[in-house]
Amino acid sequence: MDSSKICRLVKDQLQSMEVTEIFASIEDEDCIRLEIVSNYFQGMRIIKRIELLSKLLQKIAMNELKDYHLIFNPLTINEKSSNVDETANRLSTDGKQLNGIAAQTNL
Repeated sequence: MDSSKICRLVKDQLQSMEVTEIFASIEDEDCIRLEIVSNYFQGMRIIKRIELLSKLLQKIAMNELKDYHLIFNPLTINEKSSNVDETANRLSTDGKQLNGIAAQTNL
């Protein structure tokens, strides 16, 4: 399967999100990286973006792309054009919270 066919499959599944750009690269024999640019992701944490994409792309992941591991790189238009991570402040806070939880569970 080539990257243009993968992009078409993904675009068909994500019609409701007003996707600006999709880039698919086959990284290994069994790994596909999907960069999906849409302002639909604005205000969402990175984990929520990935969960949303996993849910929306579940059908093709289980059928046409079942032989591949999918890696999601969801970006807003601003993040793509200016290389600014809109979730950076939230991610550092989330990381601190996760470290605290991990430390508590290891006690």
